[in-house]
Amino acid sequence: MFGADRLVLRCKALRISATSTVRFARSINGKAKRRVKPARRIKKSSRNVHRGKSEAELGDLVEQSQGALSLARPFSVYYPPPHITPELADDIVLYKDDDILVINKPAGYSVHGGPEVVHDLSNYMENWCYGLKDTPHLAHRIDKVTSGVLILTRHADAARKFADMFSRRAIQKIYLALCVGVPLRYQGSIKLPMATADIGEKKKFLRAVLVRDADVQYSEETLGKTISTLQVAQTDYKLIGQSGTRCSLLELSPKTGFQHQLRVHLSDGLNTPILGDNKFAGPVLRRQANTHLRRRMNLIDKAVCKNVTYLHAYQVMIPEYAKNNTRNLTVTAPLPAYFLHSLERLGILPPLGHSLEMATWKTT
Repeated sequence: MFGADRLVLRCKALRISATSTVRFARSINGKAKRRVKPARRIKKSSRNVHRGKSEAELGDLVEQSQGALSLARPFSVYYPPPHITPELADDIVLYKDDDILVINKPAGYSVHGGPEVVHDLSNYMENWCYGLKDTPHLAHRIDKVTSGVLILTRHADAARKFADMFSRRAIQKIYLALCVGVPLRYQGSIKLPMATADIGEKKKFLRAVLVRDADVQYSEETLGKTISTLQVAQTDYKLIGQSGTRCSLLELSPKTGFQHQLRVHLSDGLNTPILGDNKFAGPVLRRQANTHLRRRMNLIDKAVCKNVTYLHAYQVMIPEYAKNNTRNLTVTAPLPAYFLHSLERLGILPPLGHSLEMATWKTT
């Protein structure tokens, strides 16, 4: 095969765009040598990047290092919508009836306000009144960094009903998480109690941690309870995709609902922290024993969208709710575009039949 033909195949393999200029020249010994037309450098501080767009398309040639072709680093950055307009509020509604609303919460929005909260979901509740006098209320909570399914109740009776259902753990939730590393077992159950501890090295830093040596018996009576200072938490997981040993896509089914439970169980329990979770993945990656995780993180970092935690509340199942309380209601939230884009770059298939199409709900 001639040199030009080899270059064409190489460009296709590297996904070099047609706009990149690549020439061949013959050296004295007759071997083909690559010469790459210098491309303009990409500045991360540009206004286009601030809007979440890169100046270069993915696969563009951006630099030459000792004759090697290098791909543009896809440093697209996610920014939450600055405001939830009435149009956007209507677009992210997944399901609506007289009692509840189910919305697809954007990542970066906190469900409760605070002195340092910039994006507060409670400021936009009037967009989901739909003719009622009272604004809807939260039936449960999900973290600020988490996107996906969030249930809102539309009146007091519905609020009491769903509070009882959540306390009985009758409502089933499924999350999807893109994690650094791959768990040793394809599926399993993480049964490790949690507590709050100060893990700061130079200053106070409180966060949830696992307590591995605690004498706690897991049973139907103790599951989901707080015994002394220990939270009896359980998370079931299943591996549904992976990119070599670098990262994995996990399906998570929490059996209890403690704050930060999934993030703690994955980082400290499975040793597979959620990609982009700086609060919980950071201490794990800083440990000397996890230098291999840091190397994997550096490899993954070149392919994914920045400024986001890859945890998505994917599905919720409400038992005996629809059709006069005789059918189960299942609501599914589509993965965000940045999540799907990163899965594609890493070579991981999303859940079967999943795309950027509208979310679905069904009764069973």
